[in-house]
Amino acid sequence: AHQNNIHSMIYLRGEEQRQRSPSAICLADHKLSMMPWIENEPQLTTLDIRRNALTRLQNLSPLRFLSVLNVESNHLCTLAGVESLKLLRMLFAAHNSIGSLSALEGMLQLEVLDLQSNQLREADCLQHLHGLRHINLSKNNLVNIDWAGGLSDLTFLSVANNEVTRIPNLHSADNLRTLHLAGNSFNSQEAMMVAHLKHITDLTLGSSDAQQHRYLREELIWSLPNLVNYNGRRVTPDHRRMAGIVVRRENELLRRHASQLAEQERHNEAIAACARNWNALSSKDEKHHCTPGTWQYHEGTLTLYGHNCVKAVDIIAQCKDSVSHISFSFCCIDDFGPCLQRVAKQLPALGQLTFVSNNIQCLQQLSCIASFRRLREVTITEQPLCHSSSVWPIYLTAIAPSIQSVNRDLCKRSLVIQKHMSKRTSNTVQSVPDPVSVDAGKVLLRDLLSRCLSRHTPAAVSIHT
Repeated sequence: AHQNNIHSMIYLRGEEQRQRSPSAICLADHKLSMMPWIENEPQLTTLDIRRNALTRLQNLSPLRFLSVLNVESNHLCTLAGVESLKLLRMLFAAHNSIGSLSALEGMLQLEVLDLQSNQLREADCLQHLHGLRHINLSKNNLVNIDWAGGLSDLTFLSVANNEVTRIPNLHSADNLRTLHLAGNSFNSQEAMMVAHLKHITDLTLGSSDAQQHRYLREELIWSLPNLVNYNGRRVTPDHRRMAGIVVRRENELLRRHASQLAEQERHNEAIAACARNWNALSSKDEKHHCTPGTWQYHEGTLTLYGHNCVKAVDIIAQCKDSVSHISFSFCCIDDFGPCLQRVAKQLPALGQLTFVSNNIQCLQQLSCIASFRRLREVTITEQPLCHSSSVWPIYLTAIAPSIQSVNRDLCKRSLVIQKHMSKRTSNTVQSVPDPVSVDAGKVLLRDLLSRCLSRHTPAAVSIHT
């Protein structure tokens, strides 16, 4: 092109230039600030005007048959003017400052669109351009790409380095082969949305938040049988074989975890049912004979809930080698108390017992604990006896001398009571043995318990020292 023609903003080619390239004109790198008027080019289909200083697109109406337009690396803020190119099939407008695509709404013939490195925040108008096959919108400010879900002819989609947080449903994109999503902020669950794209061959997720998922790479390689490149690296048969092993192992762990969660949920519901039934029966002062129950074993602790506590012996028989602590909840002690003697025979070295909501009202109901000769700790909470009497910890240490701790916070209190009661009974004891001796403690404790039991129990209880 002649320099004077370009500066006059009218571009005319000689016959020799037109014959050499009748369908294409290249005006790249000419420092143009305005779009020139191009005349007498009835066969022109390709216009390359890259790397200039254009701020708007104008003078395009005479180019009725233009199918390829390249305006990359200019100063464009809008695409207004291209709507006159009804036959345009390829538009390259990367590295500009374009912030809107409204001018493309009627471009139904458009197949290739390259708008990377612009300032786009939305591209919803593209959902109506069903002929699009190649879209490159990387390095923009896109947040939503739901418009891509309805483009069934799409084969290439790049939205890398945007602000996308959610991947749309791409079930209709059966022809998609290349998908670049690197540099966005979606999580691993969103990344798995592409697992159904069985025909995809090139997938890029980059180092986004989705990559924090431990086995995301293996799951995608295993789910996409035609995948050739993942994050720019070739997928080999060895990669696919190892992915299969990892995925099968992970799925088995997930199945076990789901089963455990379901079992725990059923167990929690059974415990809640026991508590509700126990509260209902306790409010009517009825004996607890019909409450459904459940049990749980964890790290040496066997916890029994509800009326099934009477089956403790059968349960203990299954795990007696590792039980060190038994807890009874939401069940009447009169129901399972007789079974404790059999439990003591099966677990002679049991170290801890816990009673929660068992309707313990008098000291006589605790006599079943005497069967355990090596019991070190007893916890009794939420019982009527805890509110009506303060001497029951002393009673426990008498019938089971091996006990070292009673309710922990009540241990100190029981020692204070024992010391106070011993002072009151010191005047009635004729001769007190040497405090260091074991017999002295037995004599003092027997006299103390006889006074306590005469006030807190309806009948005498025999104390075996």
